[in-house]
Amino acid sequence: MEEMPFENAKLQLEQGDAMFLYTDGVTEAMDIHDNLYTDPRLEKILQKLNANASITDIMNGVISDVKLFATGAPQADDITVLTLRYQGRVFTTLTVQIANNRPEIARLSGIIEEFLASNDVPMNVGFAIDLALDELLTNIISYGFPDGGKHTITIQIDVSTTDVKVIISDEGVPFNPLEQEEVDTTLSIEDREIGGLGIHLVKKTMNHLGYEREENRNVLTLVKGMAG
Repeated sequence: MEEMPFENAKLQLEQGDAMFLYTDGVTEAMDIHDNLYTDPRLEKILQKLNANASITDIMNGVISDVKLFATGAPQADDITVLTLRYQGRVFTTLTVQIANNRPEIARLSGIIEEFLASNDVPMNVGFAIDLALDELLTNIISYGFPDGGKHTITIQIDVSTTDVKVIISDEGVPFNPLEQEEVDTTLSIEDREIGGLGIHLVKKTMNHLGYEREENRNVLTLVKGMAG
């Protein structure tokens, strides 16, 4: 377009960085008084959202805020958003499927231990991952399938130079372990409520945890840095 200034720019994304792209229908959405949503309001809602929120939560948060702002006014333009999160370069990937029974956890542990060792993952990192998987898979197998029957749980492990990422996917009942109340570790054993400590330990040992419900499946992502 003539007389339309623009600049070329380059930006290096670091692992975990997110990009939010949108059409002008977002910032030019109007309320009932014809006021525009504007760029500053968009920046404000993005800053308000948790930096570690899932890309789905980021998109839904912005769309919800735009709809709230424009309540009662007709939509003036298309509203489209796209969110990306850079996960870093992956060197090696392992995918394993297990059945929903407890002995499968021990079988998986042996496979993962060999895989991590072959990729020079530090022992303390491998131990933390094994502990987290044992806790999470035990919960999934014990409570995720109240109807019984045979089900498949998929575990994918990506090893990069900086970290190990684990993705657990299952078709069990919806369950987000990140929404569980924090355990008060200052209480005595007698005063603590039963349960919750395992998930508490997973939260403390992993560098990042994320949860999404995708196509009737629970998808839980764990990231553990190579530095431990």
